[in-house]
Amino acid sequence: MSGALELTQRAIGGQGIDAGGAGDSVLTREGSFTFLTLTSEAFGGGIDYLDNPEPASDLGYANASSVADGRNHDGGVEVTASARGGHHALAGAGAVADAHGESHGNGESAAVLVHSDSQGGMGQLLARLGTDGTRGGDAQSTSLGEAFGDTRVVVDAHSEGGSGGGTNVSDGVNGAGGDGSATAIARGAGTSLVSAAATAYGGNTGFGNLGEPLPAGPRGAAAASAFATGLGAVSATASSASEESSHATSEVTRPGGAIRSMQIERTALTEPSRNFMAASTAASFELVPTRQEYLAGLGDFWAGNSTSAFGAVDAATAGTWLEGNPNTAAALANGGELLALGAVSLSSAADELSTSLDFDIGAVELDADESLFFGWLDTESHGASFDALHVALFLDGGVVFEATFGEAALANAQLDDLVLSLALANVTPVSLRLVLDAHYSGGVGDANTDFAVFTSRSVPAPEPGELALLLAAVTAVAVARHRARSA
Repeated sequence: MSGALELTQRAIGGQGIDAGGAGDSVLTREGSFTFLTLTSEAFGGGIDYLDNPEPASDLGYANASSVADGRNHDGGVEVTASARGGHHALAGAGAVADAHGESHGNGESAAVLVHSDSQGGMGQLLARLGTDGTRGGDAQSTSLGEAFGDTRVVVDAHSEGGSGGGTNVSDGVNGAGGDGSATAIARGAGTSLVSAAATAYGGNTGFGNLGEPLPAGPRGAAAASAFATGLGAVSATASSASEESSHATSEVTRPGGAIRSMQIERTALTEPSRNFMAASTAASFELVPTRQEYLAGLGDFWAGNSTSAFGAVDAATAGTWLEGNPNTAAALANGGELLALGAVSLSSAADELSTSLDFDIGAVELDADESLFFGWLDTESHGASFDALHVALFLDGGVVFEATFGEAALANAQLDDLVLSLALANVTPVSLRLVLDAHYSGGVGDANTDFAVFTSRSVPAPEPGELALLLAAVTAVAVARHRARSA
């Protein structure tokens, strides 16, 4: 085995009058080292705007591409890839960053750290006379970290779409922002921490120089995805932000567990340039906040627009979420086992918001008198209410609960501490899916809800009135489905 090795490579495209040069960097290394560090950087060339404010060529920009691939058969590895598209062209240049790192060692000295960062180029500072602003460049980042031994894996990916160019005509349109896309994948073979985080921003629209508001093209879309697999503490967080379309996906997998995997998707849509909005998803095994910690974090930009799922929750932490929910707590206390917790925050920053949570429930032993349960915990809202909230719960693809609420107060009253019996004995493995869709038309407000997925021996006594009827109806659906499966 060799000692530590550190390599850095940089590619810079040249500046031009009509065209800038491309920046392409590819850096790879494989071997046995105490530690391997690779850094690849790429910069697309732009146009010197002061020398030529009106380039004639549509080739007046250059993309940037950066690849870093490090594979260490013994020690740890840290790999970084970054790319910056060229600026001030007829359209912003694209940027692509791709980083991969893997280790076959064990212990902290064999840790896998992978980073990717991309930024699309800005559109032409001011479009040629008589034309609209030009679009910003797209940005795409991908990070993959793999540990074939038992060691820590931490992976992150970040992208920002380029800003659009401005127009200099009174009836023109400022340029649209570029799209941002980030994907982070972390895989571990042991019980050490495995973490993946992805962040993406859509590019800003352009700004003109006439001293008056001008129509703007849309801000770039943003999409972030994070995937993590391991046998111990596992975390996947995805965050995206845009003024038009934001999408986030998180998935964590823990083979052999009661919950084998949890996947979250969240999409936020709004009128172009009305609001800067976020979509954030977070899923984890073992790394679970108390409910007080969760609520305290809702003031954060990302957390206030998030959907979360937590598995492998310790008893003390679970107690902070169950407090004030006697129906759920009583059911769980009757020989039950908590499988997962979830939380959803809805914000009026988005006109339309959709989120889904998927739980792959595997090795759960259910006795003849046991059931799988879904318990709504605390549901609350502040400020302006949504116009409509649609909630649906699916078991193996079939609907077992569905409701639509026209105002937050009704949802708060009917869902608070509502316990639903979803399946009887001997029906695992099963897939459980929760879908929420919200629509806002004005005002500033938010709504939060959380829930628990667990097993229990009996259905607790329901609250009187509509809740009792609702519980009976849902239980009847679950029984009918069980009989259909057994036939």
